[in-house]
Amino acid sequence: MLLERNVEAPPQADAMLRAAEACFARDGALLAGPFSATLPSGKSLAYGARNAQEARIVARMAAGIVKPTTGSISIGEYNPRVQPVQAKRLVAFAFGGDAGVVRSNFDRAVSLHAALWGIDAASAHAHANLIRSVLGDEDDALALAVALAHAPPLVVLELPRAALIAPLRRALPNAAIFWTTITETHADFSP
Repeated sequence: MLLERNVEAPPQADAMLRAAEACFARDGALLAGPFSATLPSGKSLAYGARNAQEARIVARMAAGIVKPTTGSISIGEYNPRVQPVQAKRLVAFAFGGDAGVVRSNFDRAVSLHAALWGIDAASAHAHANLIRSVLGDEDDALALAVALAHAPPLVVLELPRAALIAPLRRALPNAAIFWTTITETHADFSP
């Protein structure tokens, strides 16, 4: 179920994320979807899942990590099934739970992220520290700051704390931001 927020784009707007009836099934059981959406740059969209498993799968499909078993996902102009490297370069993905990034290894994690993506380490540190200054020092905020070090145009958050959404939107006004939440908790969720 889409919980749309800040999505009012004309049809010709360039979309950073497109999903068309994307589903994920295993052993004949539908685990996630169907999911259809168009998310242009500068807009935000939440997907309300039935449970944590669906939320994780949908977020990972939106990031190009999990391929849908039916339907399609496009990230920018790329199909993650055919062009996974190009698609993933456009995405910052922050998974739910303990990301293993803490204050003591933040700088090392940013350096590793910069090396992984082949970007200037100084630029990566500057961008990650800017995001960190906005989001704070909670472990999930630090992990997100590391994921954003390469300044991608699409941000995908798996079950984020609600407190991260509004400051992230203010810090990245031109980014497309997609996140998942569990529908039962939606009443307590405010971006």
